[in-house]
Amino acid sequence: MEKRSQILTKKMSGVTLIELIAVIVILGILASFILPKVIGLSSSAKIGVLNSIVGSMRSTIDMTKIKAHAASMKRADNASLQS
Repeated sequence: MEKRSQILTKKMSGVTLIELIAVIVILGILASFILPKVIGLSSSAKIGVLNSIVGSMRSTIDMTKIKAHAASMKRADNASLQS
C-alpha cells in the first residue's frame, strides 16, 4: 500500500510542457490587455503582441497533437505486442 502511494506521488508531481505553454499563453493574453493601458503602446506593437499570442497558441496545439499521436502510437505498439 505504501509503495502505491509513493508511485502516485511521483506521477502527480511536476508540471508538463503543455501546462507550461498554456500558462504562457494565458499570461500573454493578459499582457496584451494590460500593457497598452499602462505603457501606451502603438497599434503596431499591439499587433506584435497578438501575433506572439497566436504563435504560442499554435505551438500549444502542435504540442497537443504530437502528444496525442505519441499516445496513440504507444497504444498501438502495446496492442501489437499483446496479439
